[in-house]
Amino acid sequence: MMRMENELNNINSLNCLRQDFEQWANGRRKNSLEWSDEYPRWGEVYELLKRLLPIEETHDLIVDDLLFFIGKDVEETIPAELLSEHPDFAVYVGKFALTSSDIDGRREIVNCLWNVASKGDREDARAIIWTLVSDPDPQVRQTALFCGLHLDCGRAVEIAAKWTDSEIGSDRAQAIRVLREGRSELWKSAVEKLRNDSDPAVRHQLSFPFSG
Repeated sequence: MMRMENELNNINSLNCLRQDFEQWANGRRKNSLEWSDEYPRWGEVYELLKRLLPIEETHDLIVDDLLFFIGKDVEETIPAELLSEHPDFAVYVGKFALTSSDIDGRREIVNCLWNVASKGDREDARAIIWTLVSDPDPQVRQTALFCGLHLDCGRAVEIAAKWTDSEIGSDRAQAIRVLREGRSELWKSAVEKLRNDSDPAVRHQLSFPFSG
């Protein structure tokens, strides 16, 4: 009974920290992914998560708040690392993320799931990553595809080849990167196709040599 009460207190405290973060972030210039690193109470967030994980019962409140903080801590990635130590719960959060509107959380949960998938036979974690390759947000799907490259190179390369025809410049840029780092024989033809691409991100990726 006492343990459950402490758990609920910690869950409520994490939610209060989220509200505090949102108030702190209101009006700040978010000109990079790293803007959130300046939040002064990250230490409290980390300590709470260490006490909470793993939890005996799954609460949507903590899952939503955890996904929120995973998405905001892009420099230290401590919430994601703490979660990856508990594979079953990490997969649960990943499934929750599939229907979440939290773009930052969806993007960063991919790396957490990749850690889980790469350390053991977790087809469930892999499946979520491949689902996120089709995410409507470019950053989410591009992160998922790059992680997918290290799970199933052939599958990632096949998708990347299709992305060279995308209307989204950052998708085309990620396609070139995946084909290059996957050492695909399709890289050369993709380079020829996109050699005169007008998108700066694509031209940047084209500037790197193939190291096959």
